[in-house]
Amino acid sequence: MARLYSPRSPPVHDFAVERIVAALPNEHRLAGADVIDLEELREDDFVLPSGTALPGLAHQARLACREAGFTPHCRAGADDLTGLLGYVAAGLCVSLLPEDLRDFPIPGITFVPLRRESPHLRTTVAAVHRPDADAAVRRLLDLITRHARP
Repeated sequence: MARLYSPRSPPVHDFAVERIVAALPNEHRLAGADVIDLEELREDDFVLPSGTALPGLAHQARLACREAGFTPHCRAGADDLTGLLGYVAAGLCVSLLPEDLRDFPIPGITFVPLRRESPHLRTTVAAVHRPDADAAVRRLLDLITRHARP
């Protein structure tokens, strides 16, 4: 996804590119599948990221669904990943989220890879450089940089 910069934008450091996967309630009819087609979720209710709080992920989710031939039925929206995960864990919706979230044990949610490769099914993990960043933030970013996946 292209980034928009202005002359005053702080530098952005990309750490990794992650695939987007389907986040499904454990009871969902497709939760036991090894892989699914995004088209199989066309009749489901979605929780989508806010276009203002998570604009990149929101845009990618909508484009991926459009590319799959449908407009997602948005039952809910959320300003952060915690909110998105909460709706899915409660069994109310499905969502499209970064693959690495599956590394965290989140009760009530099954992450299922999507079969089709698409540029809209990838997201970039990045950090914005701020010269006045707290020492703990600088240390964390240093650790992430050294241990980021290739």
